[in-house]
Amino acid sequence: MRLTPPKPSAQGDHLAMLFVWMELVRLPRLLVAPGGVIAGYALAAGGLGDAAPRELALPVTAVLMLYAGALLLNAYTDRFRDLQRHPRRALPSGRISPRIVAVAAIMLLVAGIVCAGLTGSGRISAIAVGLALLAVLFSLLGDILPWVRAGLRALGHGLIVLLGGAVAGGGGSQRQFLVLIAIALVIFFVFIIAGARQGFPRQPPRRWVSWLLFTTPLLLLVSGVEGIFGEGWTCAGVWAIWALFTYTIIVLGRHLLRLRKTDEVPWYEDALLRNLIFMQSFWIAASGASCWWGAGVLLLWPISGWLHRWSEWR
Repeated sequence: MRLTPPKPSAQGDHLAMLFVWMELVRLPRLLVAPGGVIAGYALAAGGLGDAAPRELALPVTAVLMLYAGALLLNAYTDRFRDLQRHPRRALPSGRISPRIVAVAAIMLLVAGIVCAGLTGSGRISAIAVGLALLAVLFSLLGDILPWVRAGLRALGHGLIVLLGGAVAGGGGSQRQFLVLIAIALVIFFVFIIAGARQGFPRQPPRRWVSWLLFTTPLLLLVSGVEGIFGEGWTCAGVWAIWALFTYTIIVLGRHLLRLRKTDEVPWYEDALLRNLIFMQSFWIAASGASCWWGAGVLLLWPISGWLHRWSEWR
C-alpha cells in the first residue's frame, strides 16, 4: 500500500508542517535525551565546572540529532502498521511524504555522528556510531522479537549516559563506577517501561512490570549515595528530587496495576519515560553540581508533560 501526502494549499501551510515535524520527532521523548548526557558528565567529573557548557555543547547536539533521527526512522518503518493502530499519525494520514521522512532520518543520524566527531574524541564518535546502529536495528526489527527491541531501546538510553561520561574523560575508577551504576539503572528502568508494552494492544501490562517499577526508587537512592549525606543544595536537592521520582513512580505503577484498557498503555509508557528526567536531575544534584544545572534539567519534565498533553489535544 502506498501512502500519498495531500497536495499543499496555494499559500502553503508552514505552521501545519511545523506541527507535523514536531509530532514525528516526538518532542516529549526528545527532551529526555539532553539530561542523560549532562548526568553522565556530572557523575564522571564529580560536578559541572565552568568548562562544562563548552564541553557539552557538541555532545548534547549530537545526541539530540541521533535521537530525533531514530524517532523519524522508526516512524518511517512503522508507517504501514500505524495504518491500523494509529491512522491519525502524520505518515498514515498522508500529511507528509514517507520519502521526506526517510531522508530526514538518515541526514539526522549522519549529522549526529559528524557532530560527535567534531569533539575530537574517538570514544564519543564510537558511542555515536553505536547509537545510530541501534536506531537502525531497532527500526528494522519492527514487531519481530519485541523483547530484543526492548533491550535495544534500553541500551540506547544507557549509551547516552555513557557518552556524557566519555565527554568528562577519566575521572578515576570510583567516578567511572558511579557512571556504570547509573547506566545499569537506566537500562533496567527503560527495559521495564518497554515491558509494559509487551502484549499491546491485545492485553494490559503484566503485574510484574509495576512491582519492578516500585524497586527503582530504592535503587536510585543507592546510586546517589554520595549526595545523600552531602551539605546544602546537594543533600536537599537529592532528597527533594528523589521524593518527586518516588511519588510519580508509585502513582503510575498503581495505575498500571489497575489498567484494563490497552489503548491507554502508550500514554503510561510516555509518562514513565519522562521520569528519566528525575533520575538525571538526581545524579546531577548528587554530583555536587550547581543547583542551576539540576533545576535546568528538571524544568524539562513539566515542559515534556505539557508537550505530551498538547500533542494529545491536537
